[in-house]
Amino acid sequence: MDIKFTVYAWRDIMKICGAITLTCPKEMIICRYIDLRFESCECIAYGSNGCQFTRISVPCECRDVPWQYHLLVKPMKIPSGTKFVEIHIDQKNKKFDVAYIDAEDDIRDAVVCDFFDGDPFDYERFWQKTHDTLNQYNQGSGQYFICVNPKYLINALEGMKSCDRVIMNFGSCVDGFTIRPYDDDQPNIEAVIYPVRPIR
Repeated sequence: MDIKFTVYAWRDIMKICGAITLTCPKEMIICRYIDLRFESCECIAYGSNGCQFTRISVPCECRDVPWQYHLLVKPMKIPSGTKFVEIHIDQKNKKFDVAYIDAEDDIRDAVVCDFFDGDPFDYERFWQKTHDTLNQYNQGSGQYFICVNPKYLINALEGMKSCDRVIMNFGSCVDGFTIRPYDDDQPNIEAVIYPVRPIR
């Protein structure tokens, strides 16, 4: 079985899903892997830290890969000069290798990995359940939605990163919302973020 990605598709997987798996607690071993699921010429990747997960779909070329085949990979750094990423799966020996190919079709680097000994987490079920709930309202956009500048949200949360949990209070989809620590030991901290107008 062989799979080929452009470096841009592989980089998106590592950026979107790999970044979240790197925040996973050590005891949650399954969440330290990115789950790659293949459907013909598409790879759906999931990453999780046990409390949240991300999903991205990217194009790929597959040869002899069964429909909805799962492959669990750890986050990886991409060598400079890489143009394509090829995965060669040895099902018999329960190994796969990831080869980083440059513009001249030379291998810049390669990593041999053992299969994860266990079943992948059923991210698709949780993704589907969330979307089924959202689909009850407004053609899938939820009961209401808020559009916010991610830099403002990150800035507000940065000031509370010593907190274990935060509370976000929403009044409506057009008014400002608050973020404050859940714990009572920091009662004087609060951030207010105003939504931005969505561009359609």
